[in-house]
Amino acid sequence: EEVGKHMAIAHAQEIKDKGIKIYTIGLGSVDPTFLGQIASGPAFEYYAPTSSELKDLFQKIATNIKLRLVQ
Repeated sequence: EEVGKHMAIAHAQEIKDKGIKIYTIGLGSVDPTFLGQIASGPAFEYYAPTSSELKDLFQKIATNIKLRLVQ
C-alpha cells in the first residue's frame, strides 16, 4: 500500500509540474495527508463525510473550475 501511495504522489507531482491542477475528493474516512499531497494545494482539497454531500461538493468544484477558466 505504501508503494502505491508513493507512486501516486510522484505521478501527481509530475502532472502538477506540467501546470495541470489536481482536485481531490475524500469520501468518508480518508487520509487527509495523502490527499493533500496529491492535490494542487488546500484550495483543491474537498471532503464529504457522506455520499449525500457529494452533489453540493461537485457543484462547488464546477464553480471553482469555471472561475479559474475565466481568470
